[in-house]
Amino acid sequence: MYHKKQDKRSIQSCDLIYMALVQLLKEKTFESISVKDIVDRANIGRTTFYRNFDAIEDVLRLKCDEAFDGMKEYLIINNESPLILKTFLRYWYLDSKILELLIQIKRTDIIVDSFSRIIEQFLQILDTHNDSSIQYKNYFIAIRIGVALNILEQWIKDGKNIPPDDLADLIKTQFTDTSSLNILF
Repeated sequence: MYHKKQDKRSIQSCDLIYMALVQLLKEKTFESISVKDIVDRANIGRTTFYRNFDAIEDVLRLKCDEAFDGMKEYLIINNESPLILKTFLRYWYLDSKILELLIQIKRTDIIVDSFSRIIEQFLQILDTHNDSSIQYKNYFIAIRIGVALNILEQWIKDGKNIPPDDLADLIKTQFTDTSSLNILF
């Protein structure tokens, strides 16, 4: 778990820790990096690390949560399309560094956790507006995260070679074209 406070000093410390971790990941595997490596690289004290984080993976959780919070705000501000997927993909097209890093070190579980948290928040907003709960909510969430994560992962691995709007249209076609669905089901 991370314990980032909103004061300037804490924010700066978290940024230094994250930057040190990113630098170390260019030299070592994630599993071989220690807290000592990070605090030495960041030129901070060990207590500063533990004041903000319980474990190294929490540094990545914080950055991933921040990215998904940014995505949520971006969706709220910029979603002019009935197809929210386009806005979602536009956001990640502009800034996918944390996703790229997490995919590289095979920690997509962190992406799933952050994504789940955001979907839960959106569902709470919908529940208050519609005054009805989604039946089988866990499956609703799992399906959307599974599809989105696998698409994001492939798109990033391919160097985001398809513009976000074109990719959204391709995805929509795949799910609405009944002839392509017959291959799987």
